[in-house]
Amino acid sequence: MFKRILIVAVTIALVAILGVTAYSRLYLPTTRPILNGAPLVLPGKLERLSADPLSGQPQADQERFTVALHDAVTAIAPDYRIETEELYVRRTGYDWVALRKMAGPYLDQYGLTLAEEGQEELGGETVDYLMWRPEWLRSIVDDRIVLAVALRTLLEPDYGTMVFGYFVLRPR
Repeated sequence: MFKRILIVAVTIALVAILGVTAYSRLYLPTTRPILNGAPLVLPGKLERLSADPLSGQPQADQERFTVALHDAVTAIAPDYRIETEELYVRRTGYDWVALRKMAGPYLDQYGLTLAEEGQEELGGETVDYLMWRPEWLRSIVDDRIVLAVALRTLLEPDYGTMVFGYFVLRPR
């Protein structure tokens, strides 16, 4: 009789532990917003990727670059809609490799892995992009993807300037 009670108690404890683990590792990260007002970089590495919000630029540039980035997102992920976005300007050179290396560890916290990296030609502009998707188990409860898009040649007068954005997308 004591063995049965012990087996039932251990089984209940294991199920409870499994439930708490699944909740905290799978579901809970899907409820947190991914974008937080700063480039997707772990706090200790932020100084390596100096970027200013696009909202601090002249209105004409803001509109032009926002439209260009939105067009790029629509071309790259046509079956998705933009849920949230953050747009930046980096005037200290075009450094796509640093962006990729620094955003990856940040997005790992949300169970997102780099799924695609590529380039598109849109309206004579070269657009680099990175796409992160949820890991296979987390994709059951989280349908968000993160797309990072950067424009290479849009800012010809300011050679070496990079306009980029992070977009959290959901299926239409």
